[in-house]
Amino acid sequence: MALGLVAACMGAGRPKPLAGGTLSLAGERAGRDEPSGPLKVAFTSPEGNVGFVTEVNVVFDRPVQPLGVVTQAPAPFQLTPAPAGSFRWVGSRAAVFTPQKRLPFATHFAVEVPAGLRALDGTRLEAAQHFEFETRRPSLQSSA
Repeated sequence: MALGLVAACMGAGRPKPLAGGTLSLAGERAGRDEPSGPLKVAFTSPEGNVGFVTEVNVVFDRPVQPLGVVTQAPAPFQLTPAPAGSFRWVGSRAAVFTPQKRLPFATHFAVEVPAGLRALDGTRLEAAQHFEFETRRPSLQSSA
């Protein structure tokens, strides 16, 4: 019996997983929705009136940064006004700016992804992409 227990714990009799294939979410058609045309911005955050901002995100429709490669390339987007902070890539498609400290309240920020940004497949962003957000303003809570 002890030998059977050891064999079960060691994986005896179980098929070994095969390497390769494509990982996709349930209901998605894996590998069939490849982007076409020029590079596009697929998602931006935050936008509009917001409270606390801990990071600014831009996601592209295809890989822009090679996985596992750290480069000193210019930031993929600019904030105005420009707070102190750092850019990093999350995967190959998402660029994230993390401010050094909380962004000031009652401040309007404009974000620009410049035209000409190049994806790994050689396509480029044809026109600059812009979005804006504004941090929370003080409000009167009560009055006597």
